[in-house]
Amino acid sequence: MSKASVQKIARARLFPLIVAGFIVVLGVGTTGLGQAGAYVSAAGTAPDAADLIVVLGGGRGTRVDRAKQLFDSGHAEIILVTGLNTKSAGSAHTIADKRVRYLLDRGVPAAAIRFDYRSANSYEEAHNTRAFMEEQGLHRALVVSDPPHMRRLAWVWERVFASSNAQVTLVPSRPHWWNAEHWWNNLESAGFVVSELIKIAYYHVRYGETQSA
Repeated sequence: MSKASVQKIARARLFPLIVAGFIVVLGVGTTGLGQAGAYVSAAGTAPDAADLIVVLGGGRGTRVDRAKQLFDSGHAEIILVTGLNTKSAGSAHTIADKRVRYLLDRGVPAAAIRFDYRSANSYEEAHNTRAFMEEQGLHRALVVSDPPHMRRLAWVWERVFASSNAQVTLVPSRPHWWNAEHWWNNLESAGFVVSELIKIAYYHVRYGETQSA
């Protein structure tokens, strides 16, 4: 491959990130750094009765813990665990997943747990959850993730489910490290907020023209 071709590919990959960075600067300038925590977490709501609880991939255990609480309180009878390694599909490695192990060890029946091996990011989790719900005839889902994840999830899931009859409620976990008003005082929350501001901008660039039929 010629040097010119390499440079052309590099510029093509860099452009969305430049746009994303520009949007982040505008967003921070408008919202204010002090309000960034409230901005990224604003979309989370209280749970209601549903058919399905979705535990998104990532996190440090607070997501699956919140899902277990919702299951125990009778909000839904099925838990969908997303973001599993595709190499683990149908094998004992699925049970070794920390989230699955957590649920089983705390009394959630194996028959109540479903698995998503296909999703590698938040957009794919939304798309594949919609497909799962349509296949299973499910109509209401509680989607659990960490508070600073809520803003981006709202944008993604609303777009993916726009033409669906299914309803999605975003439910924040309850991590000890999260404080929307003083998000910069904790290294984990600070990193999460900065990462989300960048990802929000990137998702607008990457998936802005994409909607599920």
